[in-house]
Amino acid sequence: MQELPKRSTSLISSCKTYGELFHKIQDIIEKEIVTRIENGKFEIAKKNILMDPARIFQMMQIIRRVENTGMANFKFTTNFGIMVETKDKLTSSLTEPVESFTKHVAAISDFEIIILYKYLELVLDKVEGKNINLGNDEMIQNFPDIIIFF
Repeated sequence: MQELPKRSTSLISSCKTYGELFHKIQDIIEKEIVTRIENGKFEIAKKNILMDPARIFQMMQIIRRVENTGMANFKFTTNFGIMVETKDKLTSSLTEPVESFTKHVAAISDFEIIILYKYLELVLDKVEGKNINLGNDEMIQNFPDIIIFF
């Protein structure tokens, strides 16, 4: 696996590989989602969140072509509903203490946090060597409605 650039005491410096970084980011996001649900503050927790298979296919195709550094910078997440400000704050907070990143995650809207979670799920599949290159027809046949989160 490709080594990460060294930083001070930041989230990025606490990881040796991009895979480890993506796992830590996903863990932080997952904890935030669980906290919101437990506190009754997750506004869309009561209904299924569906993402059109064509959008998932588009996300998979982009992730397939992006290098690890681009994925760590949340490259192309704005194509799927993440605001530029959110992307920029998350990217800059990777070089800050973990608490800063966690604080920025806590400020993300429910919709954006779900999209980020799905993005990281696909990124981790790629980094771990899983095949994320399903054809669009195969994907629609296998996953007519992809539930991102309940």
